[in-house]
Amino acid sequence: MSWIQLYNSEFFDFNDLSIDNISIETIAHSLSMQCRFNGHCNKFYSVAEHSVRVCARVYYLAGGATIPSMFALLHDASEAILCDIPSPLKRLNDMRVYREAEKDVQNKLFDKLGYGYDEKSAELTLQADLELLATEKEQIMSKAPIEWGELPEPLVIYKLAGWSPYKAKEEFLKTYNELKSVHSNG
Repeated sequence: MSWIQLYNSEFFDFNDLSIDNISIETIAHSLSMQCRFNGHCNKFYSVAEHSVRVCARVYYLAGGATIPSMFALLHDASEAILCDIPSPLKRLNDMRVYREAEKDVQNKLFDKLGYGYDEKSAELTLQADLELLATEKEQIMSKAPIEWGELPEPLVIYKLAGWSPYKAKEEFLKTYNELKSVHSNG
């Protein structure tokens, strides 16, 4: 068997990496059920909540532009299918096949659900993602036993709530639909 069943009776086949039958609801559902940091935080904090907050930060940095904001919202969408792997492990040479699959699936999801890959959007998303990482480190993690490395200053404007999976899914879908609507009408 080379496939896995997804939420909403959808599936993903690892042989062809096709995302044709995958909906935004399936992405939102899965990300809302996955806890950041492999669950090693002080409260439940989902990948979906993280994505909504990165999106909000990019929306601010991009002056309300929808394309970078949608890119930011979907920046971890491949994790709904492939799961996340801790970055130090993911960077190892032996993880090349995983990294290639993740990039391929992520780009296909950007094309299907968003507006494709965009360099400026990727830059803004990386900045916001690192700012949120620093904020998450301060607000939802225990005291670090060793240095995390160089991170930007935490965002003091954010108070990370730790939404329930239901609320995280709802907020993710609301944000997605609002961005789609503004872009379609703009």
